[in-house]
Amino acid sequence: MKPGSTGRGWGAAIIRACGLVLIAASLLPLIPTDAGWIRIPDFPRLQFAALLVLLTGAALVAASGLQMSRIWPYTTLHPTQAGSTDSCEPSRRMSVVVVNLRESDRGARTFLDVVRRVDPDVVFVVEVDGRWVAALRPLEEDDPEHHLHPRDDAWGCDTRQDQQTVSQQPA
Repeated sequence: MKPGSTGRGWGAAIIRACGLVLIAASLLPLIPTDAGWIRIPDFPRLQFAALLVLLTGAALVAASGLQMSRIWPYTTLHPTQAGSTDSCEPSRRMSVVVVNLRESDRGARTFLDVVRRVDPDVVFVVEVDGRWVAALRPLEEDDPEHHLHPRDDAWGCDTRQDQQTVSQQPA
């Protein structure tokens, strides 16, 4: 160590740089866009919040507060927003199945069996590619009303709804 140096120069610089990156990652998703490189920091909020708590400072605490404010509605501490299904008449209920099939999955038969057993009003499937289009074809017999958008980049989707559900108008 050189005379007169505190030895904290590099360590403090690294902590400040990490803090600035985490602050930027906290603020970036506030930009109203669908660009993937801006949306990515939406997902590791809990991890960002934990790292920000470890790195102290007024700006870091504020960014941590921002992360926590975004996480808060999804915790058990937040008041329940939706009413219980017990208070909803069975004739007015709607069942929904949302599935991420993943391009690498090969269990089409299992998926089709589950959908037929549950018999949901709406089925929303993501990561639909050409192979899954063929695998999902048997569902067209039960739910001919569907919106299929297959893609080979893992961003395809398929939405199917029960014809009776689609034709019902709200009372």
